[in-house]
Amino acid sequence: MIGGDTMAVTALELMLKTHIRINIVVSEKNNFIGLISTNELSEQHIVAKLSKGVCREDVLIKDLMIPKSDFHAFDYRE
Repeated sequence: MIGGDTMAVTALELMLKTHIRINIVVSEKNNFIGLISTNELSEQHIVAKLSKGVCREDVLIKDLMIPKSDFHAFDYRE
């Protein structure tokens, strides 16, 4: 698990170093808030945020993650 307030560049370095491709993102209270993968942490996604005037150090996991609201569940019995 990784905190949503973690810097994106720090998270990418950690995930690559530990060979983790996808991680659960949690809030300060350890509530599930989304998922982050090395794809969302790519330089292309970070540069897109930089083009909007955000400093590299200010790009956080919660800015790039897939929020839990984007996930949809279905019943396999249907």
